[in-house]
Amino acid sequence: MSSIVADVAVGLVLLIACANVANLLVARGRARRRELAIRVSLGAGRERLGRQLLTEGLLLSFLGGLAGLVVAAWTLPALWRLRPPFLEAGDLDLGLDPRALAFTLVVCIVAGIVFSLAPAMDITRASLVAAVRVGEPAPRGGWRRWGLRHVLVAAQVALAVVLLAGAGLFVESLQAARRIDTGFDAEALAVLSLNTGALGATPEQTAATLERVIEEASATPGVELAALASGAPLSFAPQLRLQPEGSEEASPDGTYIAVNDVGPGYFDTMGIAILEGRALDRRDRSGGLQAVVVNQSFARRYWPNGSALGRQIRWPASDQPWLVVGVAEDVKYATLGELPQPYLYRSLEQFPNPNVTLHLRGGAAPGELLAAAVPRIERLVPDQPILDPLPVAAVIERSLWAGSLGATLLAAFGALALALAATGVYGVVAQAAGARRREVGIRMALGARRRGVVSLIVVQGMTPVLAGAIAGAALCAPLSRLAVGLLYGGAEVSPSIVFGAVAVLAAASLAACAAPALRASRLDPVSTLRAE
Repeated sequence: MSSIVADVAVGLVLLIACANVANLLVARGRARRRELAIRVSLGAGRERLGRQLLTEGLLLSFLGGLAGLVVAAWTLPALWRLRPPFLEAGDLDLGLDPRALAFTLVVCIVAGIVFSLAPAMDITRASLVAAVRVGEPAPRGGWRRWGLRHVLVAAQVALAVVLLAGAGLFVESLQAARRIDTGFDAEALAVLSLNTGALGATPEQTAATLERVIEEASATPGVELAALASGAPLSFAPQLRLQPEGSEEASPDGTYIAVNDVGPGYFDTMGIAILEGRALDRRDRSGGLQAVVVNQSFARRYWPNGSALGRQIRWPASDQPWLVVGVAEDVKYATLGELPQPYLYRSLEQFPNPNVTLHLRGGAAPGELLAAAVPRIERLVPDQPILDPLPVAAVIERSLWAGSLGATLLAAFGALALALAATGVYGVVAQAAGARRREVGIRMALGARRRGVVSLIVVQGMTPVLAGAIAGAALCAPLSRLAVGLLYGGAEVSPSIVFGAVAVLAAASLAACAAPALRASRLDPVSTLRAE
């Protein structure tokens, strides 16, 4: 998920940056109209001027790319700190290899062409003859005339609104994920994983080791309930091809169902309710009736018209059918965002598995339970490491890593887009105000007040901002539908999120317009007209 989010966000920020640089180059090119006009009068063709502007843009792009590589090298340690919890130092190489350098080169070339093409066309198509006499003319049509720079500002604002709304959407999704009911009681629950099987151990020896582990864990001070299972909370379980008998929904060749082998006391330790029948217990030992517990989704899907209790399930690897003795409440098995799915529990004593997860519940804090239990378990399996001793609350939080990283990245890129858009607005308004110094001087000489001048400039600057904000708000809804599979809890872009993004961007743009507007209102009309 985070990769998709990062790719989209980086692409949008790159487009905003290209539009911003294009705006600056348009302003710089218009300031150079007299120079370019002289070049034309001396025999330079417009194609040659276009190539010159394109070359300057590409050089600027390469310098920016080089600076970006330096910043990337400096920020790699900070990026590494955002890695998922299961990655350790040395597991992943984040160095700048030749592929990264080649990608940077391609991006520099494409970006340089993108933000140089528009200014080059704008300058070479303009009438440069008059520029020899009057330099940079004020745009015709007064303050309300739209040009290329206004279109670029509107595009920046629209993309920035999309990014800010996306950041708000992912933050809301993350908050919704933390409110999802997992179906089990994560409070005061801790887990640790271990391998209890020695090399060449028989199933009987493995079962005996499992028995000693659960006895030692139950005797640990502070532990009230302890149970073993082959699967940990919020982890992917293996799937077996099963055939529920008497079901019209089941495929004749069997259906793949996720299976977890659990020991006695598992459901009480996890806090999973048994809705019908009983849980797996000491009666379900090796050599006895192969009893299983299914979840609600399993029962509803395969036996919707009656009780699942007493039904049989066949497994091709065994001639003896499994008997359903209980129906458990649905919980979240692999991810918090998953839909209800069929799930089956077998007896760990009937299917011993050396790779197990120990679940501990007690009156003490989960960290204290682990501190007391881990040394005791290590003495039983001294040759095997204890893996991931964590409170289940930490396991849940770790499962949200991708969503959390996506929200963090979008928030960072949204802030960058906000800064770039505000810079673009400031550049357009400052250039427009500077080009109309004479007009402002005349207005003030005729009695215009400073407040009126400020309002005039701000309104002219905010017009493309509002147009871009409306376009960005219209894009938010369709783009959010593309991210539905990346969000938790059915989160969707709401009017409040879009309004918040527009309000933040409008406030930043208003501040960007205010500075050149206030500066223009302080002009001395007499000095300005004399200079003009």
